Amino acid sequence: MIKIVTDTEAKLPPALMERYDIHTVPLWVYFGQESYQEGVNITRKAFYERMVRRREFPQTSRASMERFVTLYRPLVEAGHEILSIHISSGLSGVYQSAVRAAEQFPGAKISVVDSRHATTGQAMIVWRAAEWIEAGLSRQAVIARLQPMIRHIRLFFVVDTLEYLRRGGRIGGATALLGTLLRVKPILTLNDGLIELHERSRTRKRALARLKELVLTSAQGNTGVDLGVVHVQRPDDAQMLAKELSAELQPKHLLVDLMGPGVGVHVGPGMIGAGVYCDEWADR
Repeated sequence: MIKIVTDTEAKLPPALMERYDIHTVPLWVYFGQESYQEGVNITRKAFYERMVRRREFPQTSRASMERFVTLYRPLVEAGHEILSIHISSGLSGVYQSAVRAAEQFPGAKISVVDSRHATTGQAMIVWRAAEWIEAGLSRQAVIARLQPMIRHIRLFFVVDTLEYLRRGGRIGGATALLGTLLRVKPILTLNDGLIELHERSRTRKRALARLKELVLTSAQGNTGVDLGVVHVQRPDDAQMLAKELSAELQPKHLLVDLMGPGVGVHVGPGMIGAGVYCDEWADR
């Protein structure tokens, strides 16, 4: 049997996690000398409340190789194959930890996949992989199907400020534009696993309208749509955006959630984003 392992950036509803028996490695977050594991001793909601209240810049850390070894060992000993799917290696070192852990089990059937995505994009990938495994596909066949999905998922998000990205060192190709974006609302995207500037709007209202337009234009004329909406302390905006996009796209899969700390620490409060993938894109 093939078992999926992922990290807490890919959050699916609890019922799906249980149905597909998905195993999750928590990411670490730090407030000064205090350390927490997401989903273990701090919730996403509590993380952002503390981040805003204390106005300190928290740090994040990947799960260690040893943590993966501890998770992999009983699965390997039980005779399972493992498909380990993780947050973009351009945003975190989790993928490298998983690769090093897999090397500790020579002969075991373990495949580690760099999703080149995060948050809702990564969750879409995990969900599709779980469905394909349930349908009886082999580990290698699932990986082959994931590759075009990884290449073609489109993810856009609006942030109130680039300050968090600057402080976290995750701004990618938009670094040179920091000084010109002080009075606009940037629309960012993930490009080959890195956060980059897509375009800019003068107001948040315009930025959110453009975000919706970008997702609809990306998916226009396609079926079998996966749609994800993610936010940081903007649940009403997220629900409204999900409702409007769903009315247009009739998604096959829909995810709406609060972003995990692994990326949320870099985009800050007020972020709202949306990702989309269509079945037809697999043939590109």
